[in-house]
Amino acid sequence: MKSDKQATETTIREDKENENSREYRYYLEDHPFLGPLVTLLLGGLCLYSTIFSNIARDLLIGGGADQNLVFNFNRATGWIIAFVVGIMFITFIFLLLNIGDVSVRRIRRRPTSCPSCGLTEIPRSLQFKHVPVKSTDWEVVTCPQCEHTWHGRR
Repeated sequence: MKSDKQATETTIREDKENENSREYRYYLEDHPFLGPLVTLLLGGLCLYSTIFSNIARDLLIGGGADQNLVFNFNRATGWIIAFVVGIMFITFIFLLLNIGDVSVRRIRRRPTSCPSCGLTEIPRSLQFKHVPVKSTDWEVVTCPQCEHTWHGRR
């Protein structure tokens, strides 16, 4: 039978592991443009270094390689390039979907009004403080006039 201290340590460790996995899982939902943009940037760098400038070929097999070695290198990297182009295409579609989702949210969003003092948010001039709640679709809204806070949907 476990002692209370061991059970507490195990529970704390499991809670920390669960919190870490939740934050990682929802990171892309909180930052919908960062992941696709980094993937497109790295894919573009891979395409540039292999197809357009031959930097990868010169670094990996050298400048004085015979035709047979160059042919084998090109055949091997051709499959890698096809995979990178496919990943970039899927990432581009994912980026377009995220842009559409954010645009629809911004268009459909109504101005917020404080339930305490009645102040209404005016876009671009009088803005309330909106802080997203991690791993949810909610946000904490704070009125700039009376400092009243409440929860609202994003």
